[in-house]
Amino acid sequence: MNRLELVQLLEQIDAAYPGKLKLSEKTVELWFRHLANQDYKRTLHKLDKHIERSPFPPSLHELRETERNEHNKSYLSKMDEWEARASGPPKRSR
Repeated sequence: MNRLELVQLLEQIDAAYPGKLKLSEKTVELWFRHLANQDYKRTLHKLDKHIERSPFPPSLHELRETERNEHNKSYLSKMDEWEARASGPPKRSR
């Protein structure tokens, strides 16, 4: 996301939650530092969803796209591997 997109995002937050967000250069700098690596359209979609469900403005944390930590990725890939190797219950003989 570039600075112009960030300013547009902040303006939308201000429009949805009037008077709840102080639009200043410091605010833009802080939010840009934390959202610059985020996809604008995905962040805008998260904002739209937030507006639908909350009477309060979103925090930076709520709009950031978080990555799965490596521990979870490793565990989930092991589970996939185990499922692929699973043979099911033993067959009963009559």
